[in-house]
This record gives sequence, structure tokens and C-alpha cells, in this order.
Amino acid sequence: MYLTSRFASSFKERVRSRGQSYFARRLVDIVRGDKQVVTALVIGSDEYDVSLKIVGRDLLVGCTCPYYDEHLCKHVWATMLAAERKGYLTGTDQLPTRLVMSDPMDLDEKEDGSDEDDGYDDDSEYRDYEDERPATPSRLIAQRTQKPWQRRVGTPAPKPPVWQQQLEAVNRSMRAFSDEQTRPWPPTRELFYIVDVSSTLSGGGLAISLACRDMKRNGEWGKIRTTGFPTSRVAQLPEPDRQIVALLMGGREHYSYNYGYASQYSGAPQRYKLFEPLDQTLMPMMCKTGRCRLLVSAAAQTEPSATPRDEMLPLDWDDGEPWEFWLEVRRDESQLVTLGSLRRAGERMELSEPSLLTPALVFARGRAARLNDFEAFAWISQLRTQGPLCAPAEKGSLLLEEVLRLPKVPRLDLPEELQYEEVAVAPQPRLKLSKLEPSRWQPGRVGGELSFNYGGRVVAADDKRTAIFQSEARRIILRDRAAEQFAAERLRQLGFARQSSSYEPQPVLALAAKKMPLVVRTLVSEAWHVEAEGNIYREPREFRIEVTSGIDWFELHGTVDFGEAKANLPELIAALKRGDNSVVLGDGTFGLLPEEWLKKYGLLASLGSTETDHVRFTRSQVGLLDALLASQPEASFDAAYSRARDELQRFEGIREAESPPSFSGTLRGYQREGLGWLNFLQQFGFGGCLADDMGLGKTVQVLALLESRRIERERANNGASKPRKEKARAVESNGRLAPSLVVVPKSLVFNWIQEAARFTPKLRVLDHTGMGRLRTSDHFDDFDLIITTYGTLRRDAIQFKDVQFDYVILDEAQAIKNANTESAKAARLLR
Repeated sequence: MYLTSRFASSFKERVRSRGQSYFARRLVDIVRGDKQVVTALVIGSDEYDVSLKIVGRDLLVGCTCPYYDEHLCKHVWATMLAAERKGYLTGTDQLPTRLVMSDPMDLDEKEDGSDEDDGYDDDSEYRDYEDERPATPSRLIAQRTQKPWQRRVGTPAPKPPVWQQQLEAVNRSMRAFSDEQTRPWPPTRELFYIVDVSSTLSGGGLAISLACRDMKRNGEWGKIRTTGFPTSRVAQLPEPDRQIVALLMGGREHYSYNYGYASQYSGAPQRYKLFEPLDQTLMPMMCKTGRCRLLVSAAAQTEPSATPRDEMLPLDWDDGEPWEFWLEVRRDESQLVTLGSLRRAGERMELSEPSLLTPALVFARGRAARLNDFEAFAWISQLRTQGPLCAPAEKGSLLLEEVLRLPKVPRLDLPEELQYEEVAVAPQPRLKLSKLEPSRWQPGRVGGELSFNYGGRVVAADDKRTAIFQSEARRIILRDRAAEQFAAERLRQLGFARQSSSYEPQPVLALAAKKMPLVVRTLVSEAWHVEAEGNIYREPREFRIEVTSGIDWFELHGTVDFGEAKANLPELIAALKRGDNSVVLGDGTFGLLPEEWLKKYGLLASLGSTETDHVRFTRSQVGLLDALLASQPEASFDAAYSRARDELQRFEGIREAESPPSFSGTLRGYQREGLGWLNFLQQFGFGGCLADDMGLGKTVQVLALLESRRIERERANNGASKPRKEKARAVESNGRLAPSLVVVPKSLVFNWIQEAARFTPKLRVLDHTGMGRLRTSDHFDDFDLIITTYGTLRRDAIQFKDVQFDYVILDEAQAIKNANTESAKAARLLR
């Protein structure tokens, strides 16, 4: 502390404070230091050379900053602090007692008059790699030849003219740069390349640091210390280091306090972050030098050690085939475990084994190798940090579907039950056209949405999935990106362009409206599927519609006039069922179904039964027809349809219903609501689903309904009056009300029989199950309720299909949720 305590009074308090800040921020880089001389580079608003030298009892100081021309500066004070910390300027015989301001060029000359100096020493340019603070870039202070001049502190001195100062600045810069260019790289110095694991894992790319080591006088190598050096020194490096460092300088600097300073002295910083493809280019070059190391922090080491220390492990380059990332799904008792591995040519590596993984490189087993992650590195990060992903075994199909839904999918290794077939299907381009909001600059434009049909599955053009999973068929359809790109290019050729607007979150495809007819005709001729909400080709001019009634159905007749041609309603419905938005007219042209027609009649395609010249609807669909025809004043209909529509319009809502007097039990409030719901379905001839929670008495509610039907059946069979429309729905050819059928799982047969005996003892129940059942239906009419199982229904489908039942009740109806099963097909035969 001698220097700072002895000469503190020579510096202003503000200068000392700012110098202390420079020292604390490590902006002082000591280039040369010993007992008598210190030369340093201090980074401020520019780079300044500072010199300190003990001559006798004087401490001669100098700085190249403008402030030093008149006063002692903060750069000198910061350098004095740094020199004290390093233990420099202790003198030989006695310590200095007087501070003298001198020209820094004078102080830069050696005492022996020699200009030879390599500019480096063990403590100046390099620092131990274990030091966590950022090192400052080093540079050699130029040798100067101007004659010395000195003045004591406080003694005014004449100032050189401005033109001389400018010339001297040019002279110093040229000499310094020239010295740097001509100085050869020391043969006793080795350059190292350090791959920093922890810095890489922090994000931003592969972290590379430059480091050096020098040979000691005894022939041994010193420590490896990180370094940076002037740009001019890069040219003096031997090959291949010269090429490697030059390429490294194209990477982004990891961190540097000197960011923003541009000069020949700040061109090769210590740390870099590399990205593809630069990392794949440089890693083989760095490894092949034999001087590439992998820095593994103590925290990342798995093997116990008495004194954990950062390790620098040698790295070789593995020039073999790239490792491939595989996603593995394994069954572990009742769950599926998803983990990852790296594989190549019969080799396998656990995902946890590598010391470091990047999207392009693997660092493991003392080698760096290439990695093909199939652009799914997010999986690698997730599995390495969070561990395997576990899902219930019964969710296997859902797990696979969600994995395949991701934008990028690596290679998959799946258990047998999740194996699938990969198929290639040529996509059919689809274009949906819609009107865009007009603007002052682009009036009259239509927007287009591009999508593709892969074997019945439609995906948007901007959907990031690479494959489409079909769970029932156990296959995935690979998307043809080349074909999709060709379709997008075809739209561009026809005049579509991306357009941004304030009311659309993403740019949309836009086309001038006047080009739309030609574009549609062209694309349809090229097997595109084109949908439109506006008018394309011939517009429909008039729509005529008529409704006639049958016993329990309505027939809808209609024609659309497209000018020179007409299309009847079944043709339009058939076009809708095919997914088309246009119909081929008699003259070979296309008649487009306008947007309002699509919205209004789209349901007809799925709910109506298309005949030769009309569409037939059941009586239960009177509400749909009424909604369709409400805004069609030109529609005509007969008296029967009018009565059905009036009945629907008079309906005021569902009400609770009481069980019949012969029902043995009392229904709770919610059960009376359920019975009211069943009565509502009966009133309008609808089918329905009773879906209360488990244990809330759905069976009891149905038995209350069937008891009411038994009473009606008894009255009808005894000749009591009954509304004609209800008889027509539930009467066989002999004029008697039909029985009802309940289909249940085998385990529930006894429960239904027991519940019926308890709550509806008058209900005649037939157990149509087991080997002893009669194989005909002639005796069904002697009972009110027939109970059978799904298995019996499949086996007796031929007998059941000819019976007209009053009600068909499917208990545990999920048994027929798959329409392709034999149970579902048999159920659809029931009348």
C-alpha cells in the first residue's frame, strides 16, 4: 500500500474515486511489470498507455490521455492500484519518495537502451482459467523514440503545438501497428481451444475460449491460461491456428467489457459463441490440432472427488458417421416410459452419457462427433434435464399421436403395441376463398386459405406437423413437402400474394377479385379442391323448394336456376357430400353454391336421405326443416307439414313428469326431470341419450317410461282410443302396440330383471339370453319388455331385424361407439 498511501495527496479526490472504479472493473491490463517498471493499457473512452517507472527516489508516471496534459489522471491512479495488487514497483534498494509527471514515451524505453521486447510475460497477457472474472484484451505498448522530457508535479511546461501532437499520434499508431505485424509468434507458446460446458448450457451457442501456455525455462509447460490478443497478431499465428482464429472471429463474442471498441487491438477476444454451421466447421479443425480441451465444471462431475475442481479434458475428433437421436418408448409395468438415446452403426449411447450435447455435436468418450437431432433438440434438452417422460400404458395411442403432432419428430423406437405403418399419400391441394375487407389501397380482393387432403385428413399449409397419425388404421401419412411447396408456388403464379392487414393476425393470401373465376376454373381442371364463400362461375339466380308429406316422413323437392342450366336438389346434396362447393351443370360448366346456401343447407348433406329427385326427412327432423325454410318465402308445403311445424312452434319447454300410478317407487326430482326428457323425445319422435352419473338411477327412469308404455299398450290392445300419430309409430301389422327391447352387457341382465320386478311388477319381461332362448321372435308380442345382450344381438341379428319395437334401449351404449364393430352393425338393423 506504499505507493497509493504515499502519493494519494497528489491526486484529486474525484480522480482517485474514478481511478478506483476503473481498477475494480478490471479495465487495467498490465502488459509489463517488475520491481522498477510497469506498463499498462487502460480502457476508458479510448485506449490509453500508462507507464510507471522508479528512477532513484523518483516515481516517474505518464499517460497518453488528454487530461494528463495538465493533471494527474484516473488512469495513472488505477494503474498504481493494479501494480500494488500484483506486487510490482517495490524498488531495489529504496522506495520512491517523489512523484514526477513525465512523457510516457520516455518511460517506455528500456534502461539498457534495447528495443527488443516480446511484450508478454507469465502474468501479463494470460490469466488462470479458473479465474471467473472476464479478462481484458492485451496489447503491446509501442516503443517510442522521442527524447525524454520531465517536469515535477505542479511545474507548468510548454505544450507542443496542435499539429505536432497530431503528427505524434499518427507516429505512435504506425509504430505500434508495425511492431505488432513484424513480431513472430513465439515458438515456445501454444494456443488452446477450450469448449466450456457450463457456458454452452447457459444458451446462445457453443462456447469456445482461447487459451495459451508458455514453456518455462526448465523446459516444462506452464499453466493453460485464457487470452485475447490484437487482430494484427492473428496474421502471425502458425497454421492451422491462423485459419481457426480467423474463423472464430466470425462468431459472436460471448462477453467482453470492450464490446464496441474497434481497433487492431480488440479483434481476437477470449470467448466466442458458435452457431451452425460454424461449429461443425471449426470443431474438427480445433480437435485435430491436439490442443482442444473440454472444460467440465466441478458441479457437473458425477464421480466423487475429495476436492472437486474444474477439469479440462483432451478432445479428439470422431470422423465417423453422425450419431442419430432416437426417441424410445418402453413399457414398464403399467406405464410407458419415453426416453432418448444416441445410435449409429450398431453403437448405442445413453442420452445421459455425453458431457455436452448441442444441436449439431456430441461430446462424449473423449471425442467430439457430429449429431443428427432431426431438428428435435428440444426433446434432448427436456429428457436430459427433466428425465424420462412417463404416461399410463392405456394412453399409448394418445401419447404417440401427441408425439407425431409435434413440428419435428426424431427417429422412433416403439413397443409392438404402438408400431405403425408409414405410408406416402399424394396430397390433394385445397383452396378456400373468402372475401377480404376492402381498403383504400387494395379494393376488390379475395383471400385464400391453402390446405391439403391426405387420404381424408385435411391439414393447413402452415401446420408444422411432418406426419398425420391415423390411430385406428395404425399408420402415419408422411407429408409431401415438395408437393405442398409446388402448390404454394402455383398460387403465386396465378396471382396470389401475401397481404398484411390490421384485422388479420397473420398475412393472408390475397387475389384481385376480377381474377377469381379464371383461377377457380384453372385449379379445378388441375384436380384442386376449391371452396368458396363468395360467387364463382355462374351465380344461382332462383331457388325453388317444395315440401310434401308421407306417413312419417317429409320429402323436400327443389331446383336451382343458374341461368342457362339448372340443378336439382339431390345433385346439390351429392356435391356437398363429396366435399365440393360447386356442381357440374348440364352444359358442362360449374355452378358454385353461394355462401348463404352453404350455411343454410350444409346440414342436409348429413341429415337427409337423398333419393332420385328429392331428399327425404323423418318426422323427427321437422325442426331442422322449419329452420331451413323460415327465410324462404318462395317455399311451398302441404297441410301435414304445416300441422307438424305448428306443433313444434307451440312447444314451450321440457317439464318434469310423474311416474304412472302402477310404478312401485317414488322418483326423485332429477329423475322426474329425466322422465320428462324421455317424454319430450317421444312427443317429437326423437332419439336421445340419458346420461346421468353412475348410480343416479337411469334404469329406474327408463322403467318408469316403459311402465307408461305398457299402460298405453294395454289400452290400445283393448281397443281404447289413441292418437293416430302415436299408433303409427309403434304398431305392427296386426294392429297391436309392439314391445320394447333392452340391450345390455351380460353382467347387467340380472340387474334389469331384478329392478323391473321391484319397480314395475306388472311389466311382462322376457329374458332372451342363454342357450335356452327361443330362436324366433313369434313370442315377443306376449311380453312388454325383451331383455337381451350385445352378444345375443349379434348372433340373432337376422331374427331381430324383422321386428318392429316400440322402444330400443341400449344400456352402456359405449359398446357400439365403434361403427365398424359387429355389435354396432347389428344395432343399426333394429327397427
